[in-house]
Amino acid sequence: MKYTHKHLLIVCLVGILVSISCQISAGGPTPARTVSVSTQAVSELEEALGQVLDNPDPSGAITITLTEAQLTFLLEQQLSQLPEPLLQNPQILLQNERAEIFGVVQMNSITANTRLVLQVGVDQNGKLTATLISIDIGPLPAPQSLVEKISEVIDSTMQGSVSAMTSGLKIESVAIADGLMTITGTRQ
Repeated sequence: MKYTHKHLLIVCLVGILVSISCQISAGGPTPARTVSVSTQAVSELEEALGQVLDNPDPSGAITITLTEAQLTFLLEQQLSQLPEPLLQNPQILLQNERAEIFGVVQMNSITANTRLVLQVGVDQNGKLTATLISIDIGPLPAPQSLVEKISEVIDSTMQGSVSAMTSGLKIESVAIADGLMTITGTRQ
């Protein structure tokens, strides 16, 4: 049997189509800017926390300011401890009293850009809380049931990582604007 150029072209075309169909990108939201994470940001965070906690204001008031890079690093650390993290390449943007987490979700052969919008606050016990307002996976908003489940995970993560940094403090307020999260409280 003779193979012609036409047969070879068809085989190549089928190969290309199969490889394209194995990785489908659903698109979705992307951050307005890129957050650069470095070990310097983490060192600055540790140094600032040490200074604030070791030398509190005479009134007992303590203010901790976290940057997008520092929070992104903390999230990366939390995700790296999971056997198969659902969110990859996370970026946290802080603006308009909300934290927006961007990343890429990959399930099987489908990848989608994702955005989670969080409202960060303080509960009656002076601990940080994070309420998930919305999730966009690819071009579509997530169903409310998924929003509620992921909200619980985010709140427990917030209680774990950020609350560990603020142990011994009673948090009174949280302000988010212009790439910064400012936590104000008093020593307990």
